[in-house]
Amino acid sequence: MKLLEPETTGFKEKMNLASKQGNIARTRELQKEMMSLREKHSINFFSVIMNLFQVPVLITWFVSLRYVLSIPELYPGILSRYHN
Repeated sequence: MKLLEPETTGFKEKMNLASKQGNIARTRELQKEMMSLREKHSINFFSVIMNLFQVPVLITWFVSLRYVLSIPELYPGILSRYHN
């Protein structure tokens, strides 16, 4: 995205101006141009969202692992593997 910043700054200014003027057709046209620019440089926002989704999953996994290891009487086989 840093490489595209000089090109996208112009688009953002044009989109803001078009939206302030209420020119919906021009705004959509600029959005399509922005999407084609992202496709040209292989920028996929779905991959960004998936990377952000991993964070809560990993936190949940670590918290649950910590919980399981804190009560060995409920899960006796887990700690015996590591403390022999």
